[in-house]
Amino acid sequence: MQPEATSLLYLRDRFTPRARALFFARLALDAVALLIMLVPAFALVAGVRQPIAGYWFALLLLTHLVTFFGLDAGVTTWWSS
Repeated sequence: MQPEATSLLYLRDRFTPRARALFFARLALDAVALLIMLVPAFALVAGVRQPIAGYWFALLLLTHLVTFFGLDAGVTTWWSS
């Protein structure tokens, strides 16, 4: 194999595990955001308005799930043709 092809294969093989790790890191941050929204004292200190924050959180969670399931299907990979 040529060096360019080897590096491309190396990047391709590392993309999915790194994307999954990023997904779980974002999910942990979402858990913190959910905790802030659910505990009234935290929400008051953070200045979170409940109806709007709930809609934004649902949209954020939906995009995370689409990204996660898209990785398994190969939809979000930059090398797929």
